[in-house]
Amino acid sequence: MGAWRRSAPPMRAGLAADSLDHVRSVDGTGPGNREPRCSAREQARHTGPTGYIRRMSGCSEGSPLAGPVVGVTGHRGLTDEHRHYVGEELRRLLTPLTAGGFVGITCLADGADTVFADVVLDLGGRLISVIPARGYRDLQPPGHRGDFDRLVRSSAEVRWQDRPHPDLESLMDASRLLVDASDRLIAVWDGQPSRGYGGTADVVAYARRRGRPVRIVWPAGAIRPPA
Repeated sequence: MGAWRRSAPPMRAGLAADSLDHVRSVDGTGPGNREPRCSAREQARHTGPTGYIRRMSGCSEGSPLAGPVVGVTGHRGLTDEHRHYVGEELRRLLTPLTAGGFVGITCLADGADTVFADVVLDLGGRLISVIPARGYRDLQPPGHRGDFDRLVRSSAEVRWQDRPHPDLESLMDASRLLVDASDRLIAVWDGQPSRGYGGTADVVAYARRRGRPVRIVWPAGAIRPPA
């Protein structure tokens, strides 16, 4: 695998400034608004778009994000063999970032998103989860919901996109938010066109338009199971 391609440092989407037991809308009108626990400097650094609700833990005076922010996009429904390969490759790519600290950002779908989240946590990285809409958990396969709940609880920050229900548009919008918040993107992608709007190929194309370095991870010659 080649090295990350270089690009100009991106503008990052905002990070929240409230504790886990309160949610706070970005425009200040949401429930649980109160004075943030983060420094004014950190608040100024981490401002973002309206239209989603976010919450955060571990935000304290003088503790801004450390290190690069790595986003992930990728296929769902991976086989056990694919999951093993992807996990090892993600570990190899992310381990060099551990010395200075890093952040991983994911939408927590089954498959690549979850493998990535577990590797981030195992390496001591900070996990940010983006939830595209209300009811997103119910969209997950029943066997994945336990992992989904566990990873939400383990997240340093959870960004809830303020949408009434998950649909293709909300899923793609969440992926755009993820890309915009990232310095670089890992794509667990077989190189094929998306099977529907907002699929991995669409997210990769958006990231490249935004000038984010994209690293492709996929086992050579592997064929993705049918949807």
